[in-house]
Amino acid sequence: MKKFLSLVTIIILLTINVNVLKADCEQDKEDAKYISYFTNPIIQDDKINIYTDLYGIKENMYVTVYDSISKETKTYNYGDENFEYGALYIRSWDVNEKIEYVIKVYSNLCEKDEVLNTIEISHDKVNKYAYSDICKENDNVYKSEWCEPYKDTSNMSEKEIEKKIKQDAKSFDFKYNVKIIVKKYYLFVLIPVLLISIFYIVRIILIKRNKKKQVM
Repeated sequence: MKKFLSLVTIIILLTINVNVLKADCEQDKEDAKYISYFTNPIIQDDKINIYTDLYGIKENMYVTVYDSISKETKTYNYGDENFEYGALYIRSWDVNEKIEYVIKVYSNLCEKDEVLNTIEISHDKVNKYAYSDICKENDNVYKSEWCEPYKDTSNMSEKEIEKKIKQDAKSFDFKYNVKIIVKKYYLFVLIPVLLISIFYIVRIILIKRNKKKQVM
């Protein structure tokens, strides 16, 4: 009888544990849907580094990250040095081309190969000159296309970029000054034109009336 009761107790405990694990797995699945990320290029010593942060990873989760440049897949467990307060910090150094990550989220409470969420992050090739001093100097009034963050400048030297930015600045200054002059003095041009137009319209009307009187 005692053996029977012990067996029943073990079965009940195992059933409870399985149900608890299933419930925890379902909770991780739900939490995985809300994992968010932020990615940003950082220029250091004339090199482009890509900073990517993942937020909302729970304690029982782990992730794999595929990097399109290195062609490697790395596994990050919660609590690794790359983790801090539930956030995973991914760093790619000296990036000179478009980079893509494929991030898959798993949980230790679910089946081993069950993917809870897949996050694909694509970061276009960054224009390192966008953050240079020459672009910062000319950023207060206009924005040259050569200073756009994702403009392809890979085959251009710093001197070539500087020359093009200065050309854009001169062109912008001319157009900007013309706009200012037109905006400031347009009434001085518009009013005489309107008066002349009114004068000719009135004159045409009077001529037509005189002709009608002569016919009568």
